[in-house]
Amino acid sequence: MKMKPMYEERSITTNFRCAKATRDMIVMEPVNRQHFWEKEGARTDIPNINIIPNDEIRKTLGNPQVGDVREMTVNVVIQTGFKIDYDA
Repeated sequence: MKMKPMYEERSITTNFRCAKATRDMIVMEPVNRQHFWEKEGARTDIPNINIIPNDEIRKTLGNPQVGDVREMTVNVVIQTGFKIDYDA
């Protein structure tokens, strides 16, 4: 018998601030570093997002300047618990 982690994919919509903007790289950092899951009373840390812009991303984000804030939705995979693996 072995414990096996359970994972779930979820979406987080939050504000990100542009920390760096060059032709080759956009760095977005979350305005709030932690996201709270109200239902479970749990939290997860949100990392910076490094974006290598292509034409589609430039069209979506526009031309962000350092300090600009954009609302973005990111998909995350979180560990939600453990289950017993009876076959292990």
